[in-house]
Amino acid sequence: MEKISLLIPCRNEQGTIRTAIELGKRLPGVNEIIVIEGNSSDDTFQTALKASNEFKDSVSLDIKVIKQSKIGKWNAIQEGIPFTKNVNIAIWDADLTVSFSEQCLIHERFLANYEHLGEFCLSTGNRMALREAGSMRVLNLLGNSLFSKLWSLMSGIYIPDLLCGSKVFSKKILGCLPSTLMEKDPYGDFTIFASAIVSGQKIEFQNLTYRARSYGQTNILRWSGGLSLLNFTLSFFLKYKSMIQSKRN
Repeated sequence: MEKISLLIPCRNEQGTIRTAIELGKRLPGVNEIIVIEGNSSDDTFQTALKASNEFKDSVSLDIKVIKQSKIGKWNAIQEGIPFTKNVNIAIWDADLTVSFSEQCLIHERFLANYEHLGEFCLSTGNRMALREAGSMRVLNLLGNSLFSKLWSLMSGIYIPDLLCGSKVFSKKILGCLPSTLMEKDPYGDFTIFASAIVSGQKIEFQNLTYRARSYGQTNILRWSGGLSLLNFTLSFFLKYKSMIQSKRN
């Protein structure tokens, strides 16, 4: 079985980070967990350190907890990747709005694609399939829907959800985009999708039930984040328009 390094970015997730680490070690393919803590105002870092010492197995599982030097989820992922030992990366948000069982299905899709086809893919979740009450605000839902329609139209690939935090992919694809473009993406989701499109990798979606937070509040900046994502979208499709059209034809 292909091995996977699990990245858990977290900020102010004291109430859920221990559970995320405990369950993360049971995800299919995972033999390493990297927790990237984003300078929380609560005891997330201390809780993660304690849990890592409790759950790591020196033989089959390594757990590292690092402090993020800057801010933002995408920066956290970028700072965590150099610590990974595997080519395959999984991301699971510490808020647990994607359940353990459904994160397992995302991993299984990735592993099955490689086992049966011999190719890596981008495996991610589709939160638009079903949502608990209170899991997504109206403006977030509208923004997600608009970006989904825009990317589907411009890429020629049906993309129901761009901003689900749960993903499994090969980190090799991240080298195909210029850093000046990636810097426009505050969360990393659009960069990963764009990288998969440019590298020609298949994109697999797992329908899931998006759950309401059980602890804390979202770290998403809706307005400024949305404008940054729009800037990334326009920049990406203008730069790669010809390449994408040639693939569609």
